Amino acid sequence: MTAARQNSIELHPSGPAIFQDEERLSIPRPGAQLPSHENRIAVWQSHIPTIPGAGPASPLWWWLGVHGGAGVSTLTTVLTPSGDARRMWPSGMPGQSPVVVLVARTHLSGLRAAHNAVIQAAAGGVPGGLVIAGLVTIPDAPGKVPADLRRYRDVVVQAVDQHWTLPWVPDWRETPRSELPNWRPGDVALVGRARRKTPDAQAQPPSEYMRCGDEIASVARELARRERSS
Repeated sequence: MTAARQNSIELHPSGPAIFQDEERLSIPRPGAQLPSHENRIAVWQSHIPTIPGAGPASPLWWWLGVHGGAGVSTLTTVLTPSGDARRMWPSGMPGQSPVVVLVARTHLSGLRAAHNAVIQAAAGGVPGGLVIAGLVTIPDAPGKVPADLRRYRDVVVQAVDQHWTLPWVPDWRETPRSELPNWRPGDVALVGRARRKTPDAQAQPPSEYMRCGDEIASVARELARRERSS
């Protein structure tokens, strides 16, 4: 999904009350009305500055956490070609990747914020040239997501090209970030006997994370190929 440019974007999303009727629980479409200022995500007015030790200098794509605690720091560590947009839309300026993946937890506040973000994009409230590759949702707790929240999530994800549901990983709650497993493009997931025979079975993230990384990397590489050939 390519977004149109908008110059005056301010503040971060908090989100409206959960929608109770089908008319208001609508899929964001191009031309939608922008959310209120307090429910929009700010835009970088320059390149996203690099923080030593916090991802690569030139990420292949950006994670945009649509609320605090979405899990972006973990994703940036585990899926190493990626970068943390620090809860702001990239500027869309040349020299940095235009590929953005939204990230939200599956609790109500997270889904509200994700909904606001996709409405903002559909309304043209983000820089032109950005490519929103999709939305990642991560459970906020172990167990099944409640039915009402699944319904809300199902509406939100219809407004993006791709949706990745990543699993809750209990061991990561007590694992220092420096010891989290890493994935790089080209890594092959160990499954079954091969994974059991690996001395450190936690050397790789779960296959869902690796598949997500592969698919986003493919989007970013294809976009770069098209730009080189244009």
